[in-house]
Amino acid sequence: MHHCAYFDYWGKGTEVTVMSETTSPTLFPLVKCEPDGDKVTVGCLAHHNYPKSLTFQWTNACGADLTSDQYPSILNNNKYTGVSLLKVPKSDWNLRHSFECSVTHAGGSRSVTLGKKASCSMIRNITMTLKPTSPKDIFINNQAKFECRINGPDQNTINEMKFTWQINGADVTKNSSETTDATGSKISTLTRDRSEWQTIDNVRCSAKGPKTHVSKDLHINKGDNEPKVTVHVLPEEDVKEGAEVTLLCLVSTREPQDFYIAWLEENGSNVSVYNDGIDFPSMKTDERYSVTSLYTTSLKKWNNFVKFTCKVWSPGGGTQRDVSKMVFRSTESFKLRVAMSCTDDAIDEDEYSSLWSTTSSFIFLFISSLIYSMVFSLVKMKRP
Repeated sequence: MHHCAYFDYWGKGTEVTVMSETTSPTLFPLVKCEPDGDKVTVGCLAHHNYPKSLTFQWTNACGADLTSDQYPSILNNNKYTGVSLLKVPKSDWNLRHSFECSVTHAGGSRSVTLGKKASCSMIRNITMTLKPTSPKDIFINNQAKFECRINGPDQNTINEMKFTWQINGADVTKNSSETTDATGSKISTLTRDRSEWQTIDNVRCSAKGPKTHVSKDLHINKGDNEPKVTVHVLPEEDVKEGAEVTLLCLVSTREPQDFYIAWLEENGSNVSVYNDGIDFPSMKTDERYSVTSLYTTSLKKWNNFVKFTCKVWSPGGGTQRDVSKMVFRSTESFKLRVAMSCTDDAIDEDEYSSLWSTTSSFIFLFISSLIYSMVFSLVKMKRP
């Protein structure tokens, strides 16, 4: 007489297993209907496998390993069934972040994904821009306003991120405000008064979410040198050919320094209007550093003798230091007339001729490279 059983015991603690053909498991995703507080329990069911031994491993969308609970396999109809449970933050699950369950088995490895939408590349591909204060805010409102903007391919990831601000290492987040624009970008704005801004060396904006963190720093270059300012205008023949007049303001110092440049229009009616120009990055020429600002106005204003002032402010020093140059059209001729408003320092003509030449070359190269890039892109698009 023979005793044959698939699963039986001979004596205490002795397990007898009848050999069967190796079979890889079939995986089924599981989700608990109700969350446990701030957690949601998800599961991975490995069904109909042989032999018994298998290993579960959970990872998030970025491939990071997660800790889970694995329960003993159960025998049914000569095959085994095992289960692994993972608890994930409710916020992640509501945002449909993905979680992958992988099973390693002698019959072959299998995997199944729970959740959807926010891939790792989406989570990581967050861009941040930190915009420095506008000269217009400094001169008109006597305040410094900084804008920090984040955007990315996954709007849910953007929405869950929180901003923090630091000035010289100290947290100032409570003085900021948040908005979301029509494009889905999340924006945080920090406002400080002008006197406080003069004591600031570094501004940091950070944005953090459950799966990502980005930050940007803005360092303030302060200098003690009084800047030299000059204003230029296009030649008469160029002005007459168009409907606009372009003015250029050159600011020069002997060391790297931040400047905030605004253009003031005065029409003789006691109405002064500040406007921002197009500012170019600082560049080194010989032993000096120069910053350029371009301002375009209408030919009508120019012919009506509106006075234009290039107003320059630097955060360096313990007191407010404004330097400005003004330019207006002469009634007798079309010559440029320049007057200093707060300094009598003589400006070396050869030095500014060099700066003007360098700046003109920089602008020409910038525009040429932009046109080249546009043409190159169009050619690529038209190729079959």
